[in-house]
Amino acid sequence: MAFFYFHMEIRKIIYTTNIIESLNSQFRKVSNSRSVYPSEDTLLKVLFLSSKNIMKKWNQKVRGWKGILRMLSIEYEDCLEKHLK
Repeated sequence: MAFFYFHMEIRKIIYTTNIIESLNSQFRKVSNSRSVYPSEDTLLKVLFLSSKNIMKKWNQKVRGWKGILRMLSIEYEDCLEKHLK
């Protein structure tokens, strides 16, 4: 229930199920492109290389970050000060 005490903008950042499902979907897409792999190591290498490409997209900025940071700094002023310096 503590999750719902946060503002909607903060909950969007905390809630990561969509991100995880997206990653799983990308892995399925890559692994299903070939029906047979010579070894388990081959599949692991393919998944590793695809994860590097997928993570390139994760460097996007969070929309409305300044407002979210303001909300967090009001709620958790003592905790954030040492991390923001």
